[in-house]
Amino acid sequence: MIKHIFSDMDGTLLDKVGGISATNAQAIYRLNTPFTLVSARAPMEMDFAMDRLQLKDPQIAFNGGLIFEKNESGMNVLSENPIDNGTVETIFKLIKDEFPEISISWYGLEHWYSERNNQGTALESRFTNLLPDIVTQNEFLDSDDTRVFKIMMIIFDEEELQAVGKAILDLKSDLISIQRSGTYYIEVTSNKAVKSTGIQFIMDREGLKKDELVAFGDSQNDIPMFEAVGYPIVMDNAPKNIKELAKYVTLANHDDGISYAINNYLPTIQA
Repeated sequence: MIKHIFSDMDGTLLDKVGGISATNAQAIYRLNTPFTLVSARAPMEMDFAMDRLQLKDPQIAFNGGLIFEKNESGMNVLSENPIDNGTVETIFKLIKDEFPEISISWYGLEHWYSERNNQGTALESRFTNLLPDIVTQNEFLDSDDTRVFKIMMIIFDEEELQAVGKAILDLKSDLISIQRSGTYYIEVTSNKAVKSTGIQFIMDREGLKKDELVAFGDSQNDIPMFEAVGYPIVMDNAPKNIKELAKYVTLANHDDGISYAINNYLPTIQA
């Protein structure tokens, strides 16, 4: 019996324009099974999906860096793993000294921050319909709450993107996780921010077993999530190496792949 379903957002639940189709939404409504979003996104960027799907279960943001529930008063934090503050300062200085022109922004618990609007923040805004709070890094670091859950760099030149990634890796910090997310993105989170960590938290909280869990995903940062569940279901738009991890491969995200899997694969799993 499947007792909990986990789903990535971008490239999985969301279509090409970042929305949730009526077909997918209706299939999820009919499930009557706890449904958790597991995303690299911040809670504010997940909010529309939680409302669209009327989700009341724990949700996982920042690739596992934050586990929370949405309630009438806002957000109830269940678990959090921000980036070490010293490491945040080190990365800020590295980028300012060596790559001053690239787009760098960062996320607190409830805000997206950047020193300026640029081509990178414009791209992210098109995906999320949000705008960053403009603040200097020094002003932020001097503020009362300096928790950073994700540092995001958006770089349109492949050679420069590779150089930035290498420079951060050369810090040799065991306190961070570095992910390439999409064509232009490098994202840094706490080393404890892994999708499987969030799933394990919910498993322990609800007394669940691995073979009672389904997960939908499409990309490299979904691999820990797939390893944590009994039934990984991969979108057809995923790379070949990700599809090789699947129990089932469903239709692409823009072809209502989640709905197709719910209607065609879940009955087989439950039989």
